[in-house]
Amino acid sequence: MAIQPEFEYEDEWEAFLDKTDPRKRLEKKFQNYTWSFGVDEDDEGFTRDCVQLEVPTRRETEPRHVQAKLTSRHLKLTVHGEDVIDDDFSDERWLSVEDSYWELETKTNKAGERIKSIRYLLYLRNDCTKYITKTLFDKEKQELSPAEDDSDDDTADTRIKANPTERSAQDSYRVGYYDAEPSQYGKGMCRSGHSRRFC
Repeated sequence: MAIQPEFEYEDEWEAFLDKTDPRKRLEKKFQNYTWSFGVDEDDEGFTRDCVQLEVPTRRETEPRHVQAKLTSRHLKLTVHGEDVIDDDFSDERWLSVEDSYWELETKTNKAGERIKSIRYLLYLRNDCTKYITKTLFDKEKQELSPAEDDSDDDTADTRIKANPTERSAQDSYRVGYYDAEPSQYGKGMCRSGHSRRFC
């Protein structure tokens, strides 16, 4: 059974669901690469949160031309002897190095041309509740405006706290129970005379 908000809060609820929908992929484009965050299926068939890092390459690129070194703090990706990415991650706590891997991928664009790229699947650790939405690498932080640069982690908890809906009259009344002065209603009693334990 889904949560049904009151009629006057339906638009806010839909906006919240839209913002936190794990099936939608947030995509960010940069000069040498593009990355997106969302849900992907791992090798065992389970869906997991991951970052898909895509790096366009030449048509003649083979796996032997690609060298990758991945740690929880840093990614160095070299293609044909040139460093494409050599940067620290903006946060070192989210990445599951053991599960992450890269592969060469060939796609056909709208014009019918075949484009080759490196697709690096960076899986989140199972104990991580973070959403990768602001920056992936430290270099990206320099491009953010001060208003966009939040040092707080983007987690489910912070998203819920950032999008509070107004309390209904009943919720405000319940809060009034606990805000009551003990001397006003008797020690340990709410406004209606009940024990605070039951209100």
